[in-house]
Amino acid sequence: MGGVSSHTSSSDLTFKNVSSEENHELLRTALNRLSPQLKKVIEVYFFQGFQGSAAAKKCGYSRSMLYQYLKIAKNRLRGLLSNKIV
Repeated sequence: MGGVSSHTSSSDLTFKNVSSEENHELLRTALNRLSPQLKKVIEVYFFQGFQGSAAAKKCGYSRSMLYQYLKIAKNRLRGLLSNKIV
C-alpha cells in the first residue's frame, strides 16, 4: 500500500515540477513585457510581500496610485498569460 502511494506521488511530483517550471518561465517572460513601473509594483507587492502604505512607499507612489498600477499590471499579465503572447 505504501509503495503504490509513493509511486503515484513520485509521478505526480515529476509532472508538477515540469509544469511549474514552464509556468514560472511564462510568468517571468510576461513580467518582462510589463513597463518598469508595473513590474516594480508586482515585484514589491507579491514577491517581496510589502502591502498597502509600505508597498507604496517602497515604490515611491501614493497608496491609491499603487493600487491603480496593481490593477493595470494584473490585467495585462492576465491577458498575456491567457493568450500566451509572451
